[in-house]
Amino acid sequence: MARPPSIVTFERCYLATIIIGVVNSVLNWQRMQSMPQVQRAAEGIGSWYIMALSALTVIVPLALLYFAARRRSVVAKWIITIFFALALILILFALLLGRIAPGIGGVLSIAGFVLQAIAVYMLFRPDALIWFGEIQEPGQEPLS
Repeated sequence: MARPPSIVTFERCYLATIIIGVVNSVLNWQRMQSMPQVQRAAEGIGSWYIMALSALTVIVPLALLYFAARRRSVVAKWIITIFFALALILILFALLLGRIAPGIGGVLSIAGFVLQAIAVYMLFRPDALIWFGEIQEPGQEPLS
């Protein structure tokens, strides 16, 4: 079965979200490293942990993207959905408390969130549900 349009759109939007996150991290790298809590953790654990955490924030979503878009993993689909729900909660709190980063960082954060919302929406479209085997194609006989 060829990948349906919703899965292709999901893959593009989710990949764009990951890229925006990387760009935002690069732009805010100095500010992040100058934060007192980050400096204390670096003193206690070592400076390698910042790079390890940054790498994980790219590796985990890329793995989830691969398993959902290429391997039809329903588990990956739901993990992506849970991560989106957590992001929604965090962004709502940030908006309510006025803690959205000013300038390009805030714009990139909102843009990444919107793309992530579109990506998750695509996972629940009818052609995506067929892709994941959650529903059958119309006209297909049920499995006995």
